[in-house]
Amino acid sequence: MDIAIRPAGPRDLDALDAGLRALSAALGDPHRATRGALEGVLFGPAPLARVVVAEGAGIQGLAMFSPLYSTARGMAGAYVSDLWV
Repeated sequence: MDIAIRPAGPRDLDALDAGLRALSAALGDPHRATRGALEGVLFGPAPLARVVVAEGAGIQGLAMFSPLYSTARGMAGAYVSDLWV
């Protein structure tokens, strides 16, 4: 099966919500992010995080990350908060 990595879009919200809920359950963590909250944070006028999805026969995984700037390193980077496969 071929896998493509692409930025997530609003049409992926149901799959993102399901994947993040599955990750929380697997880790034994509470899951407080609603679908509406994810929509605002990821696709609102000032997105606070980004998601890329691995897609083959449907979405096979995702990585949610937030951009950052490290003054200690003097460079930009990304903080990966959720990784689900």
